[in-house]
Amino acid sequence: MRATTLKDNPARDCVVIVTTDELVGPEAETYLAGDYDLAVLRTWDELLASLHKRLPTAILVDLDTVGESSEDGITAL
Repeated sequence: MRATTLKDNPARDCVVIVTTDELVGPEAETYLAGDYDLAVLRTWDELLASLHKRLPTAILVDLDTVGESSEDGITAL
């Protein structure tokens, strides 16, 4: 999956997706990239680093991407 990066356009809402599912990136680009600045990230650490650059409007997290279980993802949130 290709990780997209956030554009620096404060006039557009920003959506960040954190997942290791390789099918999400192309679908997200198809349906969201035209209207939103979009970042598809693979790890929680990438999310934390991106938050220092720009605070997104929405963050979608695949809970199984964080830690060993879904509970770890819920705790991280």
